Amino acid sequence: MRGIIIPFFADESIRKTNHYRILFEFQKLFFLNAKDKFDKLLIIDSGWNFTDEDKSWLDKNLGSKYVIEQTKEQSHWENMNLYLKE
Repeated sequence: MRGIIIPFFADESIRKTNHYRILFEFQKLFFLNAKDKFDKLLIIDSGWNFTDEDKSWLDKNLGSKYVIEQTKEQSHWENMNLYLKE
């Protein structure tokens, strides 16, 4: 199985504006171009708070290839270590 783990982190100070959202727009381009190269995409939501619109886009374009796991706001390393075994 070919998998990708991507942590999305946005703490309270970052969420004061929606500028951080451009990172997800960039990732969408990657997902579209690489979706045939992976079997499973694990998205770690650490304070990002994906919207229904985000999830709808993922459903439409990736189907069952992705999972969003919500964790507390902590470092990328802590989040990655939680899910690397998967």
